[in-house]
Amino acid sequence: MGGKSEFKNLAGADFKRATGIPFAVAVICTIFCMSFDSWNDLILIFTHTIPAGTTLSVCYYYFNSLAVCSIYSAYLIPMLATLPFATDYCVEEPSGMSSFVMSRVGKRKYCLSKMTVCTISGGLALALGSLLFILALSFKVPLVTDAKLVEMVGFPYHSFLSSGTGAGYFIIAIYLAFLRGGLWSAIAMTVSAYYPNKYVTAVSPFILSFVFSRAYNLLRVPGNWRLDYWLIARASVGADRTALLITTIVVLAIIFLCALIFTKRVRRRVEHVSHT
Repeated sequence: MGGKSEFKNLAGADFKRATGIPFAVAVICTIFCMSFDSWNDLILIFTHTIPAGTTLSVCYYYFNSLAVCSIYSAYLIPMLATLPFATDYCVEEPSGMSSFVMSRVGKRKYCLSKMTVCTISGGLALALGSLLFILALSFKVPLVTDAKLVEMVGFPYHSFLSSGTGAGYFIIAIYLAFLRGGLWSAIAMTVSAYYPNKYVTAVSPFILSFVFSRAYNLLRVPGNWRLDYWLIARASVGADRTALLITTIVVLAIIFLCALIFTKRVRRRVEHVSHT
């Protein structure tokens, strides 16, 4: 019971720090990034009357921002996932706070708390930003139009988009945003264990997202096998429900691997300091 209580208290304190001002900044900047990726098109809905039979809809703007005109969303949004908590170890390690906390609760609980809170807070920041972007647009344009529905045939989760109002598609979109945020935040915190510098940690998703994107292209990896495409609903493997399950399993597996690597590296750093 004592061990569970210690972890609960530690994780609670970490999560409280993770939901501060940087979290709000990440949410707001996520909205701006998606807006800037489709800025010219967004201006149309505020300056012109939307004609009948158009593809202009929440689906149009959201999908274009992530999968078609994606510049800010592709490279800057992964960095935003680090703002809530991914750099926390970089702050605690140089000051000796990390060693002090580990001496009280243990290395495993310390690392587990850091990775858990990091993953959840990074995921929530991107998911909440996506939700607010979708809600804001829904006051001006429909979730999906018939013309856009036809255009989206062949893309993942079309069955959810064509069902009812299409709200199911956007629930999945927000869930995928959560997975993206959690994944990049976990990767960034793993980097922080090797380079405990908050600037290096914060910029690592930007660099790695670019490297991975170029690697996919150079290796000519089919779109259906690209994790980055899975996470923006641009491509998938299998039927919709199967694709969502596979995407979740792959992301969780990578986060679990990051947790193992982070824990192992932090333990080595602590052992090295104690020997010296």
